[in-house]
Amino acid sequence: MRGASATRSPACRATACEKGGEMREDRELVLRARVVPYGCFQALLGSEPTDAVMAPLATEDFYDVMNVFARQDEKLAAVLDALRSAALALTADGRDVADVLGGLYGRLFVGPGTIEAAPWESAHLAAERMLFQASTLEVRKAYVQQGLIPQNYPHVADDHLAIELDFMRLLARRAADAFCKGDEAAAAESLQASQRFLGDHLLAWAPSLCRALEVSAPESVYAKAACVLERFMKVDRDVLCEIQDAVALPQP
Repeated sequence: MRGASATRSPACRATACEKGGEMREDRELVLRARVVPYGCFQALLGSEPTDAVMAPLATEDFYDVMNVFARQDEKLAAVLDALRSAALALTADGRDVADVLGGLYGRLFVGPGTIEAAPWESAHLAAERMLFQASTLEVRKAYVQQGLIPQNYPHVADDHLAIELDFMRLLARRAADAFCKGDEAAAAESLQASQRFLGDHLLAWAPSLCRALEVSAPESVYAKAACVLERFMKVDRDVLCEIQDAVALPQP
C-alpha cells in the first residue's frame, strides 16, 4: 500500500493562505481598535468636561469598538453597559455637560482643597501620597525610551493619568501602523513597551483610582469610565500576549 502524500493540494494551500490572511486582518482590526479607548479615556479623565469630550461615549461607534474586547470578557461587557447608561443619561435631556460635570470634575481631579481621586500614579503608590516620587521618574524613563516627552515637561508630573493614557495611545498607533506595513520588528517593540507599561504602571494604580471614585462619586460617569478603563487594560494585557504569541514575536 502506498503512503498518502504529505504534499497539500493547491486548493488546500489556497485555503490556508485565505485563513492566514483573515487572521492577519483580525489582528490588524484589534491593533487599530486599541487606539480608540486609550484616546477617549485620556480625553474624558484628563480634560475639563465639554460636550466634545463626552460625545464619543454616547455614540454606537465607540461601543462597537469596545465590543471587540468586551466579547472576550463578561466583566468588561457589564461595566461597559453601565458606562453607556451613565453617558446617555447625561446627553439625553440636552443639558450642558460643563454645567453638570464641571464642579464634580474639579472636586475629583483638580481641587482646590482635597482632591478626592488624585490622577497621579505617585499619589496612589507612594506611602506619603506625594507627587514626583521614584515612580514618576520611572514613568519618565519609559517615555524617553520611546523618544517621547510630555508636552509641558518639566512643569507637569509625568505620571498624570492623562499623560500615561496618551503614551499608551501613541504606542498603540505605532504598533498598528507598523503591523499594517509588515514591519513586525517595529510592531513588536511597541507592543512590548505597551505590555511593560501596563504591568509596571497603569495596572499598578488603576484599582486604587477606581476605589477612590467609587467612594466619592459612585454613580458618576467618571466612576463608570474608570471601571471600564481598568477592565479594558486587563483585557488589553492579555490581547498583547496573544498577538505576540500568534505572530511569533518575542515576549518582553
